Amino acid sequence: RLLKGHTQRVCALAFFPNDAGLVSADKLGVVKRWDAAGQDKPLLPGPAGRLACLAMSPDAQTLAAAGEEGRIHLHRTADGQLLATLKRHRGTINALSFSPDGRTLATAGEDALVKLWDVPRP
Repeated sequence: RLLKGHTQRVCALAFFPNDAGLVSADKLGVVKRWDAAGQDKPLLPGPAGRLACLAMSPDAQTLAAAGEEGRIHLHRTADGQLLATLKRHRGTINALSFSPDGRTLATAGEDALVKLWDVPRP
């Protein structure tokens, strides 16, 4: 099955852990939520910047998005509201991963650092 809806190169994907669909981001920072039927809708109210990676929390309540500006944006998945912005990497963030309990987010950057963050609850 093909999911069509982005107009730019898709650069990041994250599944909802509860089989509620998929999230994708394109190079302009447009983030879409795809349901099981392949229908898309914007997840965030506007472009999120030049993204490189996405991660979904284990409870599917929080989406982490990061990219070229060295910042991590945490959004509530229910409405896309920005919960927090974390900044400590210099350069692009290349990878994100939530801990199994969702309380910690690990990030890896172009600055050759891996960082662990406490995640605020939505």
